[in-house]
Amino acid sequence: MGKPYLLLDRDGTLIVEKNYLSDPSDVEFYEGIPEALQKVQRAGWGILVLTNQSGIGRELMGLHDMQAVNNRIQELLCPLDVRIDAFYYCPHLPNAGCQCRKPNRGMVDQAIQDFGFDPIVRCRTGSSDWRQVGPCANRIWPSGRRTAYDERRPRD
Repeated sequence: MGKPYLLLDRDGTLIVEKNYLSDPSDVEFYEGIPEALQKVQRAGWGILVLTNQSGIGRELMGLHDMQAVNNRIQELLCPLDVRIDAFYYCPHLPNAGCQCRKPNRGMVDQAIQDFGFDPIVRCRTGSSDWRQVGPCANRIWPSGRRTAYDERRPRD
């Protein structure tokens, strides 16, 4: 069996939620996140980011904007020798009916195909429902942080 992977949401979990983030200079990690990711990688886990980016479908930003933000995340993690193995995204609007938009499995299935990990041996975080947060979050996340989801933000 291959190594396990931590599957993370991007906005509101890995980085601070900023509606339709398109400017890489606005990337801001939640306190302790880079160090937690360092622990994950040192423990032998890979890290994958799965993110809904309807701002692309809404034409509020372009694919290149999203990629620039992802590149900035990688740059900021580099001093800790942390690397996100891959970013998966859904550019579609919420009502598009696509299979890639979370909570559908499209991005997860693509990640499994690309990295060949056992989908049972994985951990994910980034949910508004605390019961759905992966079991390893307790061990790696800074004290008290399960997800950075803010229920006051509008759902897209």
